[in-house]
Amino acid sequence: MPDYSLWFRHFFFILLVTFAFYGCAPELTEAEHVSRAKEFQEKGDFRAAIIELKSALKKNPRNQETRTLLGELYVKVGNGPSAEKELRRAINLGVSKEALMSPLAKALAMQNKYQEILNEINIPQSLSSVQQAELYAYRGDAWLGLGKREKAEAAYKQALNLDPQSPLAKLGIARIAMGDKKISEAARLVEEALSFNPELGRAWRFKAKILEAQRKLKGAEEAYTKAIQFNPINIPDLASRALLRIEMGRLEEAAKDIQVVKKKAPKYFLGYFSAGLLALKQQRFDDALSELEQARKLNERYPQTHYFQGLTFLLKGQQLQTEAAIRRYLSLVPGSVKGHQVLAWVQYKMKHYDAAKNTLAPVVEALPKDLFSRMLMSRIEFALGNHQKAIEHMQALLELNPDSPGLYAQLGMGLGSIGKLEEGEKALKKSLEINPDFLPARVQLTMLYLRNKRFDEARKEISIIQEKLPDSVLGLGLLGLLQVKQGHIEEAENTFEQALALEPGNPAIAHNLAQLAADRNDFKKARELYKQVLKHHPDNLNAAMHLVMLDAMEGKAKSAITHLEEIVQKHPDVLAPRLSLARTYIQMNEFGRAQSLLEKIRPLYPDSVPLLMVLLEAQIEEGQIGRAQDTAKKLRDLAPNSPLSHFFLAQVFMKSGDFARAQMHLEKAVLLDKKFLPAHLALVKLEIKKGDLKNAQAILTKIKKSYPENPKVLSLQAELAMRQNEPQKAIKLYQRALAKKPDSETAVALSRAYWRVGKQEKAEETLDDWLKKYPQDLKVAYMRSVLYRTMGEDKRAIKQLEEILQKNPKQADVLNDLAWMLRNQDPDKALQYVEKAVEIDPNAGMISDTLAMVLLARGERGRALTVMQPVAEKFNFPSVQYHWAKILVANRRRQEAIKVLEKLLNNRASFPEREEAQNLLADLRN
Repeated sequence: MPDYSLWFRHFFFILLVTFAFYGCAPELTEAEHVSRAKEFQEKGDFRAAIIELKSALKKNPRNQETRTLLGELYVKVGNGPSAEKELRRAINLGVSKEALMSPLAKALAMQNKYQEILNEINIPQSLSSVQQAELYAYRGDAWLGLGKREKAEAAYKQALNLDPQSPLAKLGIARIAMGDKKISEAARLVEEALSFNPELGRAWRFKAKILEAQRKLKGAEEAYTKAIQFNPINIPDLASRALLRIEMGRLEEAAKDIQVVKKKAPKYFLGYFSAGLLALKQQRFDDALSELEQARKLNERYPQTHYFQGLTFLLKGQQLQTEAAIRRYLSLVPGSVKGHQVLAWVQYKMKHYDAAKNTLAPVVEALPKDLFSRMLMSRIEFALGNHQKAIEHMQALLELNPDSPGLYAQLGMGLGSIGKLEEGEKALKKSLEINPDFLPARVQLTMLYLRNKRFDEARKEISIIQEKLPDSVLGLGLLGLLQVKQGHIEEAENTFEQALALEPGNPAIAHNLAQLAADRNDFKKARELYKQVLKHHPDNLNAAMHLVMLDAMEGKAKSAITHLEEIVQKHPDVLAPRLSLARTYIQMNEFGRAQSLLEKIRPLYPDSVPLLMVLLEAQIEEGQIGRAQDTAKKLRDLAPNSPLSHFFLAQVFMKSGDFARAQMHLEKAVLLDKKFLPAHLALVKLEIKKGDLKNAQAILTKIKKSYPENPKVLSLQAELAMRQNEPQKAIKLYQRALAKKPDSETAVALSRAYWRVGKQEKAEETLDDWLKKYPQDLKVAYMRSVLYRTMGEDKRAIKQLEEILQKNPKQADVLNDLAWMLRNQDPDKALQYVEKAVEIDPNAGMISDTLAMVLLARGERGRALTVMQPVAEKFNFPSVQYHWAKILVANRRRQEAIKVLEKLLNNRASFPEREEAQNLLADLRN
């Protein structure tokens, strides 16, 4: 075995000698550290110089010269905060502020501390004219940064008066000229600035921006390279050069720039933004979205990130995500033409035609010759049924572009869609005459033939497409549609399968196949097809939503909800799945969850009519009348000609007892759409509430002619029969309605009818049976509490209401009822309940009425008076007026109470407390 002992002794001796030498090395003095720093600085090794200066300061923290050198060095490397800190320390140590005014101005400018520059950077007369000019230029930059253009210009002119060659002042005036779109003047001034200081990095950067604006991309790239060379803070310039190189198609060089940016500044958003654009250019859409999302997280306020996110989603065919991203973009750049165009396009594709028109109208008005905007507006008008307006748009464009195959194709498509087949066909053929290879025109001509069952002509066009594009998904897809139209379903399925083999997961082809499978109840195959789409296109929202629809068709309610919740989590900014989930929650009587779900996305869609409609439904169902009124008014303002908006507003007024305004809006809804059944039914209900049974019967008789077996019509007939004192007839009608369509309101009404004829057990059994099937139906649970109260079983009623609160603690009407029932036996607990109800719906008069009566029960008569007075002035309900009289009596305002009661009792309207009111009036008079 070899002996290593000698080797170890030798190695140990070397280590000892080495450590001895290091240990004996003399420690550098403060002056030596400063001297070494200056040597490193001359060599351009600024990092080493900074280390030496810091070492010197450890030995003598109060050395003015070292602090000054360190501050100036930080300015050179572009570290504004550290530079400012060291320069201020030097001033505190006694260095003249005048001597450090220039580097301090630079340090503040690096941090965009414009107001501090104006407050602190004055112009010492002891400085040279060149130095004074430099400070005036920095003050000009500060004024410009604060948006004070005139003051900035004055400061730059003062600088040039002192130093006509001041590069900073010339650069400042160039920025003003650029803002005025005087590009030539800006370019001249930048060249002058560079002639006086060819190493001014910011001037090279500005020159690059000017050359970009002039579309001189090669020159701009060279200017950015110079800016990178001379600018200590060159990360933004590297990112800008990367973006420019992407535009120039120099993708490999752009990728190298991006790599450097990410390495040097891993949290700089432009590094990820430029990486996203590079991926988009290379059609790597998923990578693009990943990079752009990272950029968005780092800087939410950069508009272009949102725009290109939207564009990427659009290219992936994800319309809902596109809309969300472009809305974010427009919230930052509200006047953007391209933003409005993209948003209008995606709204059109989603069939939100009114919204698309409103979005695009300002652009068309401002740019009447813009081809894209006018073409899109023509399509929108066609979709809205405004055919003449649509044709006028197309004809105006054709006058400007008489040889455009695209315009003729769109005109032909529009004419065909309104039944003007000959004119549409003629326009499409004109498009193909101009350009026989213009594929969109040939596809539209094929679709026109298919819609009108001209199958031979359609087959001929498909053959031409297949000849030009052999083995294409497009050709096979059109052939499959032809076969479906002809009723050759098996052939169509085979054709679609061939297309899917060419492009697995193609969303359109897979959807066609899935629909055919679902038509024959083969939900398993339909599900597999949509899953295949998601495998190849994980973010395809349409496929995900169709899986939810399949769950619903198969009766898999829990699975549908789970899938919807997953979709909402994955696409938090997309409206459609959130609306579907909110509607589902409403059906489950989880109104609070529905509202919370919608309120989270409402800032993104402040003017969305569908969102407001669903939100309003949830608010009405939860009894939040005040909030519902605000939502309904907003809805009416957004869609004044929509029968639904007036219908919902009427519902709110019905709930609040304002029958006159409710009737006005219902009549408006019927006027807008004579076949709008919900409004007709609501009018009948309103007449019943008003006690005008004759008029209610007249309206209902007309409705029955068109909808004899409609379950809602049957239920309303039953309700009228109850009012006409025909409960046995009502029971039969309710039973028919419930058999046709299970409905909680009908179940509750049937229970009431049984109660009316003395069948209390049957009444309770009806509600119990319903709740066994639908235990989450809080509306029926609430009605069971009402039934218990009617039976005089207050304890059971209170228990039922408390159970409802456990499931939905924010149901205002339940809190209100509990407070009312407990006001005398437990006023403290009653107050807790009613205060929660007021917090949820502060504008609801009935809740304020309860609060006042609870306060009265607690002996707080003054506070009760304060709460009740505005309620009594606003609401003329008999019970409210009676309660007001009681509170007036408690506050020793006897004469006022008598007047209220006399007015109340002169009206013959019946109310539960009428006898009590009569007794109170008699007592007061005596």
